[in-house]
Amino acid sequence: MTGTASTRDLPRLLYVSDIAVEPTTGGEALLHRLFAEYPADRLCFALGNLATGVRGFEKPPSGDLPGRPRQVGFRVGWERPLNTRFSREYAALLALTAAGRRRRVMAVAREFKPEAILSVTHSFSWITAASLAQQLRIPLHLILHDEWTLHRPMPRFLRAWSERLLGNIYRQADSRLCVSPYTAEVYERRFAAAGSVLYPSRGPDSIVHDAPAERLRDPDAQMVVGYAGSLHMLGYAEGIVAIAAALEPVGGRVLVHCTLSDDSRRRMGLDRPNIEVRPFVAPNLLPAILRKECSVLFCPMSFDPADELASRTSFPSKLTDYTAVGLPLLIWGPPYASVVRWATDNAPIAEVVDTQDPQALAQAVHKLRNPEYRYKMAEAALAAGRRFFSYEVARDLFFDAVRKRSL
Repeated sequence: MTGTASTRDLPRLLYVSDIAVEPTTGGEALLHRLFAEYPADRLCFALGNLATGVRGFEKPPSGDLPGRPRQVGFRVGWERPLNTRFSREYAALLALTAAGRRRRVMAVAREFKPEAILSVTHSFSWITAASLAQQLRIPLHLILHDEWTLHRPMPRFLRAWSERLLGNIYRQADSRLCVSPYTAEVYERRFAAAGSVLYPSRGPDSIVHDAPAERLRDPDAQMVVGYAGSLHMLGYAEGIVAIAAALEPVGGRVLVHCTLSDDSRRRMGLDRPNIEVRPFVAPNLLPAILRKECSVLFCPMSFDPADELASRTSFPSKLTDYTAVGLPLLIWGPPYASVVRWATDNAPIAEVVDTQDPQALAQAVHKLRNPEYRYKMAEAALAAGRRFFSYEVARDLFFDAVRKRSL
């Protein structure tokens, strides 16, 4: 059972975004958890037609939220040009025209009469949200999970403009909810405005184990490293290949939950004999599978210098579920990556490898083959989950943030 937060004084909140609110995975699931106790009569979703999980405008109210808040759609553009060789130019067009699309949301705003607007710095509609908040003279609240300037690359001549735009809207916001303290640090340094930290959270009904899986104590158990999540950065796939190579001499294998075509598996190098790729499963089923079949859960980050800003500003939402399962964590990434800094600053939370040296990864595997050490690190992961990813803490922080008003 979770405690119930006070919903007194929560504003009428209009969520304008290109991320749907669904009990699925990634950003959609994190938003769904934040809204789980928000009064439905004070909540309205306006989603662009390019939003993740949205197919047209005839979508029913979002997910299974209590009271089924109202949801409407508005047109942003066409999806197909974003997947062609003209994607940069078309992304630039959608970004440059995003502020003007506030007119497409104004009708629902006049009917709903929001007291605040919320968005996520992803794709294009967060720009629309900021423009609408400015016109209505009501507070804007931003959630920052990923680096916007990297998500939809634009022509080189617009890079300075996109940086200025992000900075202007970041400073406009009444609250800036950054996914980690390291994300907030990057944005404060760039834009001279402080952000608050809202780690990703578990759901109100998430199953959290009290103790590690007892089979971790079995010295004869096969070493199985699990990974669950998307592979949108090549560096993630490179990490899986690296850990598979480190496991090969000890007869270990990698279990990957990520829906991929055979061509994608071959292109990423995931067609090794000791890598098993399975389709992604529903979040409510995944933890039980990981606990039953895996010895360690793997969280890789990219070492590619081109991905440095992304590694500094993102924070893997998979850790909310990883730390509830009762298995040890193995984190692989450069020293500046947010998750590596998190694990290092709060040690012992995980086994951390911050170099691409294959020998370092092999040494980590050797340590985690020790049953007692493995069990001890699983206890540390459970404790970290309770400390950082509590649903109640995230809910209360979120509610307090959206109550803020400009002075």
